[in-house]
Amino acid sequence: MRADLLSELVALMKAAGLDPPRRDIDRFKSGSTINFSTGTKPVPDTAGYLSCSERSEGVVGFFGSHRASHPVYETFFLPYEKDKEVKSGYRRKASDPAQIEEDRRRREDAEKSREGSRLEAKSKAEALWGASTDAISNPYLLKKHLQNHVNATTSLAQIDASLVKPLIGYAPRRDEKPLSGSLLIVPLFNASSEMVNVELIAGDSLKVSLYGGPRRACFWPTRLLRDGETIGLAEGVATAMSIDAALNIAVVSVGGCGNFAPVIESLAKEFPKSRFIVFSDLGNGQSAANIAAKLHKAHCIAPPESLRQTGGTDFNDLFVISGADGVLEHIMPSLPEVIVDPCALPGLPPGKRRVDFTNIRKLPDVRWVLPGLLEGSLGMIVGQGSIGKSFLALQVSMALSTGLVLPWLDPFDDFRRIAGGVGTIFGEDDDDIIERRAFSIMEEFPIYREEEYRALLGRNIHIYGLVGHDIRIASQERFEITDGPFLADLADFCSGKRLVIIDPLTRMLDGDENDNRAAGAMMTRLARVANQTRCSIVALHHVGKTNNNDREEWAASRGASALTTSVRYQLNIRPVNEEEFKNLNCEGRYEDERTNYIALIPAKVNYGKPMKKSFMRRGKNGVLHPLSLPIGMNPPSSASIGQRKPAPFTRGSFGSGDD
Repeated sequence: MRADLLSELVALMKAAGLDPPRRDIDRFKSGSTINFSTGTKPVPDTAGYLSCSERSEGVVGFFGSHRASHPVYETFFLPYEKDKEVKSGYRRKASDPAQIEEDRRRREDAEKSREGSRLEAKSKAEALWGASTDAISNPYLLKKHLQNHVNATTSLAQIDASLVKPLIGYAPRRDEKPLSGSLLIVPLFNASSEMVNVELIAGDSLKVSLYGGPRRACFWPTRLLRDGETIGLAEGVATAMSIDAALNIAVVSVGGCGNFAPVIESLAKEFPKSRFIVFSDLGNGQSAANIAAKLHKAHCIAPPESLRQTGGTDFNDLFVISGADGVLEHIMPSLPEVIVDPCALPGLPPGKRRVDFTNIRKLPDVRWVLPGLLEGSLGMIVGQGSIGKSFLALQVSMALSTGLVLPWLDPFDDFRRIAGGVGTIFGEDDDDIIERRAFSIMEEFPIYREEEYRALLGRNIHIYGLVGHDIRIASQERFEITDGPFLADLADFCSGKRLVIIDPLTRMLDGDENDNRAAGAMMTRLARVANQTRCSIVALHHVGKTNNNDREEWAASRGASALTTSVRYQLNIRPVNEEEFKNLNCEGRYEDERTNYIALIPAKVNYGKPMKKSFMRRGKNGVLHPLSLPIGMNPPSSASIGQRKPAPFTRGSFGSGDD
């Protein structure tokens, strides 16, 4: 920086109450950021900061101090005097029209080139994501102790390094060292929720993003971002996931300390009601994190200094040593009131707050998993034995995992088809039976054999036959009901999925299903898992012995009333009666037995409009086919497929709740 401008800058800083040591100013270079002692303590500190860059018109930047007793933040612009030489040797020629036009043309050409590179990088990012698989057992996540995190199966993926070059045209390298093995794929988004780049991370922590793709103001979120909720920011992916696991809040990975300020600025525009917490690393990035937090009136929290003794610098290092509880224990005393509500009920998980009626400005969006079944809620399918419940469960799982329509469930106007993770647990069927059913379904609906949908099935559906396995989530011993051995496993299984179906419900309780206390305890545990993982859970159950085939109300299920009162959605299945069969067969279309036809009755829909009764026919090997489709509905076809997004964080997922 020129000496005259440097003197002006020092004068401005002194006027603001800062007196930086001359040795710090002398070593300052334009385009960099330095920390300096504020001189307010006998022991030197680094509370002061200065950053600036030279432009053709002059020098712009900011300086300040993040000391609590003397906070300062000032921006400045020091213009060059007209026609004086600038350090770079460039002379201003504002009066030369030819030079002005040449500069404009060069800027336009440069911007066109950058835009072309951005579009190319975006296309390559989508190609990588399309060729990827779930990030389960990814070596980087295993190294960071995050293999069981929800994002391992939802918004992260992995690909073998040998497959990358054919897709993007070059082998990814970091400091001339090639990335090898199974690479973690981290999609990078802008504030408009558009995936514009990806970051590739090898098992040895080498990281690289795609050449030409944007990084400034781009980020990866650990979960859906919603306006009004607290949003955390961290440098790396592992750090963000560790904080998310501890606090149960959305955290975005910004990729580096220099990106904190641009990301907060872009997110603040998109989510004006949200508050932000910056989680810094120890070391050089702390200053940038503090500056970014101060610029946007955010809170900044760093790991404990004692972590340096173990060689650690970030919250993931603390997570590896002490787990989520250790991270939570360190963070909780420093959390702002936006997280800690002094009036909250005791024992609530972190991030769970009371409903604030002052922030309700519009009708909140709803997120349907199935028509009538909300995200994170409980449902039940009730019917007699051998009626087709298991086939229905499998067909629903396959349809939802690929984004196909569900014509037999009378969709709402605002129901959106989105391919997503689905899990199904069959407690009474082994793998051979399940595979036979799946094969029969694919025979009857050939669309599942198309390459695109086979890939979606392989990626999104997780089915297990657990005959002989203990899947109790609640255990009853005398007068005490405790957590069952499968409860924690079920929570892990639900993480990252939109829907989990369990067949049958009674396998999850070893007590008396007619005992309201025992049944209520089991359903409470199911509801807690569904709510905490945001995964809807549907259990299959039998009708009561005294039930007749025409009974359609919610109380038709067997066992304690707590089973049906605990669910928000209940679908009853029964054989069609003579009148229904007569209406279905009014033109003599069907010649087989009436017992091959079933009625689906939405007996309980707490969160939505009343739904229509629909009918299905058992086809070859028991596969169910929809009949008498509601007006305006079409059977499954390639034209009715919901397109899968590159990652679950779509525009609607960020703010408007389109899913």
